[in-house]
Amino acid sequence: MKPLHFLAATGVAGALVLTGTTITQAATVPESGPLASAVIQPESSRMDRSFLMQAHQGNRFEISAGLLAMHKARCSTVRRLGAEFARDHRKMDAKLRLVSTRERVALPGTMTRAQQVLLRQLAKRSGTAFDRSWLRAQVKAHEQVLALIHQQVRHGYSHEVKQLARGAAPIVLHHLNMARTALRTC
Repeated sequence: MKPLHFLAATGVAGALVLTGTTITQAATVPESGPLASAVIQPESSRMDRSFLMQAHQGNRFEISAGLLAMHKARCSTVRRLGAEFARDHRKMDAKLRLVSTRERVALPGTMTRAQQVLLRQLAKRSGTAFDRSWLRAQVKAHEQVLALIHQQVRHGYSHEVKQLARGAAPIVLHHLNMARTALRTC
């Protein structure tokens, strides 16, 4: 006959499997002691992984678009915004890469196909047409990222990924407001 604590543990483990709950979601286990080695790190939720991957691709796009604006823009405001956006998105992406490593999420090596196409289209423009197209693209991209951030904060699983999203929100909102303002003046 099996000991009662073994049967109870087996029953709990079975219940966790049936509900899809990981051990770390079900109970907090001390960092030291006999149960510490039994702790299994939860895999990031699908939403957390998706957020990290999409935000990384968005940062890559913003860095490339910012560099493009620094070299092609006619309007000095667009050149300045390009430099600021590239700098801020580099910083955000550095933090994101650290979190993705801890969460064991592999990040894509390229931007999305749509982002690549948009950059090529922007690169073909010059003068005021470039400035206005770049600013419109920035407004749209930052609106999309804000929606992604709000979704992550509301529905994400990982506390660390949620904190990353919360930290990015004011920067992205600031970029959005600057791009909207520049659209009226450039």
